[in-house]
Amino acid sequence: MPATGDIPILDTHPDCTYEPGPAAGPEAMPQGAPMPAAGDKPILYTHPDCTYSAAKKAELDEAGDPYEEVNLALSPEKWSDLEEVTGGERITPVLIGPAVLEIGYHGVG
Repeated sequence: MPATGDIPILDTHPDCTYEPGPAAGPEAMPQGAPMPAAGDKPILYTHPDCTYSAAKKAELDEAGDPYEEVNLALSPEKWSDLEEVTGGERITPVLIGPAVLEIGYHGVG
């Protein structure tokens, strides 16, 4: 398996990039970006061809953490919402909640 530094490359689909992504709190959200209200389920943006999306979903499911999934292959009109959060990058997975903003999977995605 090819690797970038210590980061293994698990997939080469163009909707799943592999540069280290920022892990930030919700205060880092751009103005106007979609943000769930307190008490709402976090939103998880995924793409079925991205192995990191599957890994994040499995992690949340195993922990019993609720989330609302936005599958970008089924809802391509939601790419613009995702790009507002990521500064124009088409990267998955992205988890957005009242107390969390995670771009990529543990800093990779």
